[in-house]
Amino acid sequence: MADRNQTGYDRIYLGRASEQELKDNKDKIRSNEVVIAKDSHRAFHKGEDGNLNKIVSNYTFDTIADLQNADYLVEGDIVEVLGYYEKGDGAGHKRIVSILDNGTGIEISSGLFVNLLGLGQLDVRLLGAKGDGTKDDTASFQKLATLVEDKYIRTFTIPNSIEEYLITDAIKFTNPGVRIHGNQGPSYNRLNKLGWIKSNVGDGNCTIDLGNSRTTGNPADNWQVEYLSIKSSELAQNSRTQDAIRLTTRTNGPDRGLTVDSFSCHGMNSAINIVNPDLETVLANLTVKDCCFNANNYCVLTTGNTIGMDFKNNQAEQNALGCIKGTFTSAVTIEQNMLEGQPNTVEIEIPPVTGNRPQVTFKNNYLEQNRGDFVIKASSSSSLSRIAIGPNFIYNLKTEDYAVITGDWLIEMKDREPITFSGSGVARYGSKLFNDGTNYYYVKDINPSSPFKVFTAELNSLLFNSENGDYSETIIYSQMVDVRSPYGMIKSLTTPNAWVKTTLSVKAGDTVTVCVFGSFYDPAYETTAVQIYDSSRTKVVNESGIFYDFTRTAGNWTVLSFTFVASVDSEDLFFRIYMAKSPIKTKIKIAGFGALNHGVTNEKVRVTPCIPNFFDAD
Repeated sequence: MADRNQTGYDRIYLGRASEQELKDNKDKIRSNEVVIAKDSHRAFHKGEDGNLNKIVSNYTFDTIADLQNADYLVEGDIVEVLGYYEKGDGAGHKRIVSILDNGTGIEISSGLFVNLLGLGQLDVRLLGAKGDGTKDDTASFQKLATLVEDKYIRTFTIPNSIEEYLITDAIKFTNPGVRIHGNQGPSYNRLNKLGWIKSNVGDGNCTIDLGNSRTTGNPADNWQVEYLSIKSSELAQNSRTQDAIRLTTRTNGPDRGLTVDSFSCHGMNSAINIVNPDLETVLANLTVKDCCFNANNYCVLTTGNTIGMDFKNNQAEQNALGCIKGTFTSAVTIEQNMLEGQPNTVEIEIPPVTGNRPQVTFKNNYLEQNRGDFVIKASSSSSLSRIAIGPNFIYNLKTEDYAVITGDWLIEMKDREPITFSGSGVARYGSKLFNDGTNYYYVKDINPSSPFKVFTAELNSLLFNSENGDYSETIIYSQMVDVRSPYGMIKSLTTPNAWVKTTLSVKAGDTVTVCVFGSFYDPAYETTAVQIYDSSRTKVVNESGIFYDFTRTAGNWTVLSFTFVASVDSEDLFFRIYMAKSPIKTKIKIAGFGALNHGVTNEKVRVTPCIPNFFDAD
């Protein structure tokens, strides 16, 4: 659109009506306006007399080069160009002569500018992008990005049916509310199909920079990238040091969302990288759908905090370091994807959060020949995190572990693979760990001061575990009373801080698993530690803070199991739930306690929790 001080007309714009409709509705057009018919692209001027007159121009040029030599053009002339570099190259369009450059102008020999006539169908080829894979099209792309910013344009097209654009520096967009749109479906690149943006932007750089490291403002808007394909150029093949799309915003606004749809990426460091981890929140939500990613390092890499992510219906194959690695503070859904042939497929970290209840869902995915340390790894520093794994289709996995869990989680497992607990953390009461005959889990990288604690509510599956007989017998040295349990009336210890003895010999360095069958009600948060002492009850074999973990059981019967490394030698083990304060409202029932010595090992330990022997009531 142009205004009067550039052209002499009050307004020039692309109409939404055909040539005949313009003539039939000329009363709706204002005097001294020029409107372009939707069907014919002919220009009509409404004169002071009310008549609608067609602007006849004899100025037609085969190429932009021909136009640049037309020194006879005057302000207000409308010209037609049949191609940018060659006649019929797909970049045919109309322009208007002006004394000013509106951001799209071509300067001609007389010093005037010939601007695009209307920006509603903005196309990067109209700004000089050749798309032959050889000419450097960076300047044309950046001119487009600047024009989008300056003119508040919300959408434009990068035609890439067969075009190949060479880009040698990041294309920077500053504010969201922009749709970056190609016209090609996603491709795995197995057949060397055409239509790529070929990136040679240099190590550590990116092809598309969303945000331009903006430090001010809160646009509260969204980014959208769709139907585009980016791969490393022949000069950068196999280096995997460049990102395709990088969100660089540096405001805590945050940007409301980034949607990447029907996008292809090949041979890059990451297809999508959310950066700036020093900020509290960089992005509200990331949506990735219907894309193809292969031979990159990662599909999604989020070092900057992102609130949530939907990753659905994507094809991710043969990526060198993994598919998804990121930090999120709310819901993450990874569903209905083909995830094949890559190591450490998904790695999610939940930082400390306030208010949110992070939920990770990993289901209905096709998993084949994944390798490395794990398929999915989830770490949480929040006490409110949940994770649901499966069902997934699993074929020929080659990973060390399937699901590795660290931190505090409520877990639901619907795949037959066992969970591996690493370091310290809690599987909260209500977790469903066992599915379709799987009755064990693994423990590795044991934290000496805070071993991973597993509260199991699936009591029936534990009662008949084959390893029941391997656990030591329980001897309770305190008054026991009859209590009601899921198995009828049984004997139980109900005195806090009282000792339970088990006949198990250990040496310093042995790996030991303990199972406790009981009911715990601790509304005042009085419980401070689970303690295991030696035979003399003077040396600590292991002590672990428990705090809120018992509270979550709400008095329901459970099996608490945990695995630790013994710190001293002992012929027997004494166990107690220690409370530093007066347990006024606390109710504890310990009906069974057993321990199993795995010996000295640096390998992960297989744990089959059970309900240890308990005493029937008289």
